[in-house]
Amino acid sequence: MPGPRYRAADAALLIVEPLDIFTAVFHRPSGTTHLLNEPAPQILEMLADAPLDVLPIYVRAGAIVAEGALHQYSDDHESDDVVTFHVYGAEAKPDFRAEYTLYEDDGETFAYESGKTSKLYIRAQGQEDALRLTIHYIEDAYVAKRQHLRFTLRQPGFAPSAIEQLERISLDELAEGGIGWSLDESSGDILIQIEDRKLDELVLKV
Repeated sequence: MPGPRYRAADAALLIVEPLDIFTAVFHRPSGTTHLLNEPAPQILEMLADAPLDVLPIYVRAGAIVAEGALHQYSDDHESDDVVTFHVYGAEAKPDFRAEYTLYEDDGETFAYESGKTSKLYIRAQGQEDALRLTIHYIEDAYVAKRQHLRFTLRQPGFAPSAIEQLERISLDELAEGGIGWSLDESSGDILIQIEDRKLDELVLKV
């Protein structure tokens, strides 16, 4: 069988297992570690309500997680139309950096063995009062059948006043396939949609 497509996140960036009272949690701002049997108030703020039928996923700041549509079978290329990159905890500061490489192939043949693959490199680099997003195909022998790339900056530490080369549009316009960016006022998330292979850099200005 041919190799699968890979859209996996780095396992070190995700916690997908239940936490119990013996789990030790390091609280970076205070520099202290707490067991969950006697958590400090700031630790309680980080915990999610998780009944037995719900398993929360904790994502580290600086993670980039790619999300695509569900593929019902290996050659279901109609689902390639959009891929979303979720960037967590972005900061407009020089010490913030996150990167991710999305690997893709056709998912149905052995063409990947002869190099017919795609690698899309994403980097979010903080600057003083700005965040620079780099979008670069380091391999492009395989071309996915999609029109757009989406970026969702989740719980960013800033709100942009502008994004170079993009206009601010409404959330509804984004949902309808519009090109541009918007700010979800309820969550603070920044949502961006661009044409695939059209831009190789975006600068978000505070």
